[in-house]
Amino acid sequence: LQALQDVDYVEHPADKSPEIVTVSFSVAPKRLPSVPPDLKPTYETIWTASLMGQERANIAAKLNEARMVANELSHSLMYSPMLRVVDEVYAQRGLPLHPGEARAIAKCLAYTLDDSLAFDS
Repeated sequence: LQALQDVDYVEHPADKSPEIVTVSFSVAPKRLPSVPPDLKPTYETIWTASLMGQERANIAAKLNEARMVANELSHSLMYSPMLRVVDEVYAQRGLPLHPGEARAIAKCLAYTLDDSLAFDS
């Protein structure tokens, strides 16, 4: 917000095109916002080495199930759902894709996932 307050708007002359807007600004702001005095650094751990044993046990418990799911996935099974999702997600974001664009993205995603499964085994 501070940077926007430092931007000066310059109105264009009547004899110039109205599509041209001139804006002058400085890279460095005129003044820096003050730092709150009660600001203190904190450190929050999200994982510790002491949790490693539990993490390995969790992984081992789900490993066979993960392998079964991974072995069932193939490019032909993943392509159609990926195509549908790619088309929907881009459209929801206001960027509808042409059919060829959606197919290309879905193919890249499906082949990438298919290759990653091959490398993991």
